[in-house]
Amino acid sequence: MLSEIYTYNINQESLPLTGFKIHISATPYNFKEILKLVLPYLNEKSLNYKYISKPECILKNFSTFEEATNSGKLITIYPENTRQFKEILNDLYKIIPNSTDGIYILSDHPYRDSSNIFYRYGFFKEKAEYTKNGILTLIGPNGEIWQDYPKTYFDLPSWIEDIQDIKLQETSYLSKNYRIDQIVHSSNGGNIYRGISTKTNRLIVMKEAKPFILFFDNVEKRNLRKNEYQISQRIENYIPTPLEKVKEWINTYYIYEYIDGVNLISYTTPLTLFSYKTTTEKDNAKKFKQFLAVNNHLFKLVDYFHENNIILNDIHADNFLIDSNDIYFIDLEASYEYKSNPIVGIYNSNSLKNWNNIDGKVSDCHKIGNMILYLIRRLQIKSKLTNELNILNNLLQFYGIESNLDRLIGYLFTPSASIKTAKKILKQINVNVRYNGKFFVNKKLTILKKQLISLNLSTPSLSLNEYIYSNNLNYKKYLKYLDNPIYLRYFIDSEKILGLDGLAGSLILLNESSCDEDIISYGIKKLIDNIIDTQNGKMIKINNNTASPYLSNGSAGVIKALLNIDPQKYQKIIEELSNSLTVSFAQRPDYWNGMLGIANTLLDVYTITKNKNYLKFAKNLIINSSYYLDSNRLQKNEFIQVFNYLDDLTNIDWS
Repeated sequence: MLSEIYTYNINQESLPLTGFKIHISATPYNFKEILKLVLPYLNEKSLNYKYISKPECILKNFSTFEEATNSGKLITIYPENTRQFKEILNDLYKIIPNSTDGIYILSDHPYRDSSNIFYRYGFFKEKAEYTKNGILTLIGPNGEIWQDYPKTYFDLPSWIEDIQDIKLQETSYLSKNYRIDQIVHSSNGGNIYRGISTKTNRLIVMKEAKPFILFFDNVEKRNLRKNEYQISQRIENYIPTPLEKVKEWINTYYIYEYIDGVNLISYTTPLTLFSYKTTTEKDNAKKFKQFLAVNNHLFKLVDYFHENNIILNDIHADNFLIDSNDIYFIDLEASYEYKSNPIVGIYNSNSLKNWNNIDGKVSDCHKIGNMILYLIRRLQIKSKLTNELNILNNLLQFYGIESNLDRLIGYLFTPSASIKTAKKILKQINVNVRYNGKFFVNKKLTILKKQLISLNLSTPSLSLNEYIYSNNLNYKKYLKYLDNPIYLRYFIDSEKILGLDGLAGSLILLNESSCDEDIISYGIKKLIDNIIDTQNGKMIKINNNTASPYLSNGSAGVIKALLNIDPQKYQKIIEELSNSLTVSFAQRPDYWNGMLGIANTLLDVYTITKNKNYLKFAKNLIINSSYYLDSNRLQKNEFIQVFNYLDDLTNIDWS
């Protein structure tokens, strides 16, 4: 398929279905020279090729933002046959100086000793009839199966001979001294591995640093790995102990002790609003106090770093681990000495860009405040504090907790915040139980109804199809092949998103376009095959490790599709998925990616099951969404529509 980042010079009719393709690599520093050397040769020979044409796209491809299997592929050449393939390799080997640097292409085999010329075998054309489960597939002469998908290693079909011998890597220092058992994190800049020291039999973490991969602007990821190792040698507590640095092949590896803990998100989720219930006020308050105790340990860690004049900088919940003994900061790549300049600024959902321009210790305090908001209720600020503290107080009160936590968080965002003062304020936080009683929900809904009437807003109906048409980017490709079941199945197999943004939404629209029932059933089977067991029950997965409850990409969207296509036939599955949505709130309040969409779905399920549990949690979700009405996180018309749906279904006089 064509991509906007490439400039193409390809005659499709001259290309075979499969063959050897050649990739030309470069670095962020020499790609212009490589293009000047190679493109004239390709044009002179009238060869088929594509290349990344815009400098900004090239630098992105050479950065940590790119998948490791795609990075470095500046130019891709498509030879018409094996003879031409060998000729091109020989010519390019003469054209590109052998001393030229290039990013190593993981999926390929380098040609001879070049750092720029790589090749691999694969499909040149994408044809649905050559796919299996959405993957381009070849069948060998003896029935062998070879599939062409992104790989981090060179792979040939067993019946295709390579053009050169692959030299096996000699025994290395790392292989002698460490045994790797898990990839903890994959990154184009270098993976993070868990393993064991064969000398001490102790668990270790190994951080890989690959050359020429950018993290930001002209800063390479390997410079950040180096910075982390240097700083870790100055800090004694609250970090994994550095063990050694090893240079091997083209990469550098930094080895640390392994901390057997869980990240801050996983540790605190059972202590925050995500685990509270409306009928267990005392238990909620107990968990809330435990959450405050975790923050006390967190503040001690930050204070220790600040006492040693080290700014943590990249403060994010994933960068903290908690074990049975203590809390640890496990990512010092962007950390720096106080009053000096950091290697990179930090800009993400927890760290605002303008915080890079203020005092480092104050910046750390702002980030701690934002992280607490995230941990307790995913309430991170986007520019400055507005109504986040009011939302937090309302949500705590919903679960029977009165607290002045807002005083601490508000202080952390002040221009002169210090972690020492924040530690003192934390000790003064009050936690009192507020008994709401069984009529609290209906009372709150009554108040809401009066407020909504006073708003006098127009409430256009929420057309599910309109949402799907505006958000589902893949549906149009189905329209060209409605009479071609091979392609329709291929598109279904290729869907990565399973909610209304993807397969579930496409199935709703296909069902309304009188698509063949076998295709609809084929799509529903894929949805059902992607149901996984979670702590909350059966849900739709979004990758191997996580699931989603939302309309856009998860369970609520799949439920909508099943309700739309055949609610009686799929009622059991609908109820199983709906049971995982019986929560009182989710990360966001909105319709497409938040609580309103879940509430709306539960109301749909209530209409066919009359199960009052679905109604109960729909009410809770609507109430908790209402706390966002005065923010830009929620459209009032969306809220009114779902609220009116609840009102129509129950037909209750809330007063």
